Amino acid sequence: MDTFGSLAVVAIASYIGITVFAQSVLKSITADLPIAKSVSLQFLFAAILGVLIGLAANIEFEKTHPGVLISLAVNIQFEKTHLIVFAAGFVNAWGAYCQWQAYKSSLSKTSILSPLSGVITAALAAILLGEAVLYRNPWSLVGIVLLFSSTFFLIGKGEGVHLKFLLAMVTIFGVVTFTMKYFANSDIPLPTFLSLWYPGAFFGSLIPLWINRREPGKLLQSRSWKIPLASMGIIASLASTYWAFQEAPANVVLPITSFGVILPTMLVGLWYFKEKQTINRKEKVGFLLGFLGLAALVAARQLT
Repeated sequence: MDTFGSLAVVAIASYIGITVFAQSVLKSITADLPIAKSVSLQFLFAAILGVLIGLAANIEFEKTHPGVLISLAVNIQFEKTHLIVFAAGFVNAWGAYCQWQAYKSSLSKTSILSPLSGVITAALAAILLGEAVLYRNPWSLVGIVLLFSSTFFLIGKGEGVHLKFLLAMVTIFGVVTFTMKYFANSDIPLPTFLSLWYPGAFFGSLIPLWINRREPGKLLQSRSWKIPLASMGIIASLASTYWAFQEAPANVVLPITSFGVILPTMLVGLWYFKEKQTINRKEKVGFLLGFLGLAALVAARQLT
């Protein structure tokens, strides 16, 4: 779809609002609960919700098309694309674990640098799907350079762990988001997508859970209610992302959602979580470069 219709506006606006809220909840969890355990439990709740949505859609389909579908489980094992979606969800769990670790260090810094994952996604879309409009404009190259440059100002000495998780996060999410775009083009129904993606993510989360099996901290406590809330947030966020990609091309969705999500989330980190108290002059330059880089990517889209 080359036009920017009203449904695309609603889908993108929904994604922005839901995602900012969900990221704020995730940051709160990292301060109160053990991360590996929380990630796994979050994906367990999301997997249950995803499967229930898929089964409900499957039952509704069979009411109007009796005998066409045997069951969701039987269909999954014979569809290659379904297995690929499951595998992408599996890999996404690693990106989520890295994201939570990066948020624990700094929500604001991680947020302003997260558009790097969009750069990876758009590059893959340009190479493999032919959506190369974004990269024909020199402003896009300026934006990419500014974003990468901001990393050197925002991540200082002694923050190697944050940098490691940040780079892993943007790489994994960039590839995984491209996968969502690819399968949105492949017309896999959203309920089916959710019923595959999140079970895959849950099983993927078991690996960092096992690696961090001696992680200190109790999972079940008074603040544990945040985890199912985060689960509903991330599944709603993914659903709205998938919807947006069905309504508009990646080079339209990504710049707008990046700007619309990153800035509010960064401000939440700086003011609500009081990260501004530890920001020095060098890091302020990094935030400025990141903002300019993000603005340049949006300008590149507007000038095409």
